[in-house]
Amino acid sequence: MKRIHPLYLFTFAIALLAIPLIKYRLSHATSFYGIAENPVKTFNFDFPVEILHTFRQTGEFVKSGDTILTLRRLDMKMRERNITYEQQEVRLKLQFDKATLATEAEQLRTKKKQLESKRDFELAKLEENEALISAATAIAVGSETDIPLANRNVQDAKHIRDEFAQNLAEVEIAMAQNARDRSSAEALANHRIEKLSAELSDLRNSEAELVLISSDNGMIGQMDVGADDKVEAFTPLVKLYEEHPNTAVFFIGDRQLTLLKVGDSLWVESLNLDNLRYRGVVSSLGTRITSYPERLKKFPEARVWGREVQVQLPPDNPFLQGERVKISF
Repeated sequence: MKRIHPLYLFTFAIALLAIPLIKYRLSHATSFYGIAENPVKTFNFDFPVEILHTFRQTGEFVKSGDTILTLRRLDMKMRERNITYEQQEVRLKLQFDKATLATEAEQLRTKKKQLESKRDFELAKLEENEALISAATAIAVGSETDIPLANRNVQDAKHIRDEFAQNLAEVEIAMAQNARDRSSAEALANHRIEKLSAELSDLRNSEAELVLISSDNGMIGQMDVGADDKVEAFTPLVKLYEEHPNTAVFFIGDRQLTLLKVGDSLWVESLNLDNLRYRGVVSSLGTRITSYPERLKKFPEARVWGREVQVQLPPDNPFLQGERVKISF
């Protein structure tokens, strides 16, 4: 039997011992490579516009407050017309509702008067019959029978009053509800008209406010519009990159998530300039698996996946946009 050279056995043993160590080092890494960046700010409008004048171009640096574009709304007339029509519809509906409720209120008042008249008539008729019967009985047999007859008439009168009181109470409730409905309809219509009036006023004022101003210091990364261009609603007009990044992004494996938590402090170090090192704070631990950016792959053709971790940088940092950085514990 051919013997295995001891050197091979030694090499194999070393490899077996090294595998767990490599796995441990990979799952307990203390430094990562990432990219310093911040989300691109995209400017657009929720209505169609026409570009009147451009004051900056792609690649130019701007300061906070600088004017980038002036524009004009293209839907002014249509929006004004629609709002005016809607106001008129609200007014017409209010008139119709008020007329309907007024008719209903008149019918309820008439019904109440009819019930009261019928009640009074039946009570009067009861009293009249009581008087006739009492007089006839007194002549025929004497006055002793007046007491039970009077008690019976009192009970009849109470029954009539109770019956009509219930019907009248139902009418009173309906009348009160009718009054509330009229008040509510008018209040809601007036509120809607006032809101539309404010919207119309804002619309007319916005024509003079269509000036796109930079909200931060930075560089215009993309501007594909020029003077006289007509642009549909929600179309990106300008993309602005801030002067310095506010976030460093790197990627870790699932096993390494236990090493980090939101609020942890990490070092972010420049790979281009010596002694450029700042403290950052973990602001987000990725909730989804995503592909590594090409710049962070050791082998560009490889497909590498991981969880994105975002580290908030101090606002006065001198890192460059898109700069590759080293992040360590």
